[in-house]
Amino acid sequence: ESHLKPQFVAANGRAPETRDEGTEAFSHDHAYQLWGAAVFTSQDLMWETAPVASHVWESSRVFVTQDVPSKLRLRVQMALIGEMVASARKLGASTVLGMIPENSPRLARRTGIDCRPCGPVMEIEGSRSVVVNINLATKLH
Repeated sequence: ESHLKPQFVAANGRAPETRDEGTEAFSHDHAYQLWGAAVFTSQDLMWETAPVASHVWESSRVFVTQDVPSKLRLRVQMALIGEMVASARKLGASTVLGMIPENSPRLARRTGIDCRPCGPVMEIEGSRSVVVNINLATKLH
C-alpha cells in the first residue's frame, strides 16, 4: 500500500475506490506477480489439502542431475526412492509426499512401492512431474 497507492493517486488523482481498481494497480508490480504465482502454484500442486502429521513426511530434492546419462537417470531415481522409503518406514513414517517425474509412479508400483499421483502433472523447467503419495503402511512387514 505504501508503494503502489501513491502511484495510483499520482496517476488518477484519487485513491483506488474498488477492489478491481486496486487489483489493476497491483497487477503490474513484480512483487505482487511473484506472490500471486507462488500462491497459485502452491495451491495447484495437489488435488486435496496436504496432510500434516508426525507420520506424514515430505520428500524434496530427490531429483537426479542431468549429468547422469538419461538411460540411467530413472534407475537412479528409483533406487533413491527405494532407500528413502526404507528409511522412512524404519523411522515411523506411514506416508511420504513428494514430487517425482511423471512416469515414476507406474514404475514404482512395479517395484512394490504403493505410489499414487495426488495432483496434476506439471511441466517445470522442461520436465513433467507430479506430486505423489507413497503409502508406507501397505507393506510394513
